[in-house]
Amino acid sequence: MYGLTSQIRLAAIYITSNIAEGFSRFHYKEKIHFYYSACGSTSEVQNLLIIGKDLGYIDLVTYKELLVELDNVSKLLNGLIRSTGKQIATP
Repeated sequence: MYGLTSQIRLAAIYITSNIAEGFSRFHYKEKIHFYYSACGSTSEVQNLLIIGKDLGYIDLVTYKELLVELDNVSKLLNGLIRSTGKQIATP
């Protein structure tokens, strides 16, 4: 239980850390690289939530609420990636 909690916390921290690091990069391709890493961390959190639910550590209501929040984060990240990608194409 404590190991799973720790992994979820770390993966969630990696989401925001990768966004912050990408934001500080000068080149758009570098920015996108870090934003994609943040997306990978959202998938990791999702996987860990599934494991937590399957093991009975997370109740179904909390699990569904967290997935909705995680989906919102993923949508925002995808918008950030699209927006940054458009800046690459703009001379």
